[in-house]
Amino acid sequence: MQRGFLIALVALGCAGGDPTAETASDATRRQEAIRWSNRGSLYLQQGRPARAVAALERATRLDSTAGTAHFNLGLAHARLEQHPAAVAAFERALALQPDNPRVFFALGATLRSQHRYLEAAEHLARAIALVPDHAEYHFEFGQVRRATGDFAAARAAFTRALALDPDLLEALYLHSDHLARDQQQAAPLQVLAGTCPANSREIGESREVHYRPYLRLHDLGNKS
Repeated sequence: MQRGFLIALVALGCAGGDPTAETASDATRRQEAIRWSNRGSLYLQQGRPARAVAALERATRLDSTAGTAHFNLGLAHARLEQHPAAVAAFERALALQPDNPRVFFALGATLRSQHRYLEAAEHLARAIALVPDHAEYHFEFGQVRRATGDFAAARAAFTRALALDPDLLEALYLHSDHLARDQQQAAPLQVLAGTCPANSREIGESREVHYRPYLRLHDLGNKS
């Protein structure tokens, strides 16, 4: 999962649960949980995931129904590359927020990092079903399909991601890789030279997204 996009996922707000039937003691714990949850969110935005984990774990102990705290705890674990812990936190968040596309996306992306591709594809597909026009969701889904050898589905996903966000450089690189895999090696050269044939709709689309050949993913890390 990209670092910049992970930060964009950070959720701020109140803890979950139903406050209508709580006692004074429950209300005090809930307010304390909200304070620790918001503190953890702030640590995440500041790039301090270890401190975020400590704060968010405290929030979830105070209020186990705080879906926001569980979700941000998953993001903090993901930043620390503690993927099993991240998966567990996202699964708890999903149980509390079963229609939240960000939770489906984050869980799917983390499962991909664990090479659990079938589960990842299922969760990412749910995220896309809920928010069809999110470029990052399609890009991550393409990554999963690529890992499982379904190159046609991967290229379709990268194409959709580029249609939604022409500046998604990682998708540009992987899209070009799949053009070559499909024995269309001439297409990138024609695009670069500005000699795209008029009868090639797909090559024309590549020109529109300002195609640059074979950008390496490791070169993009400091730009995310």
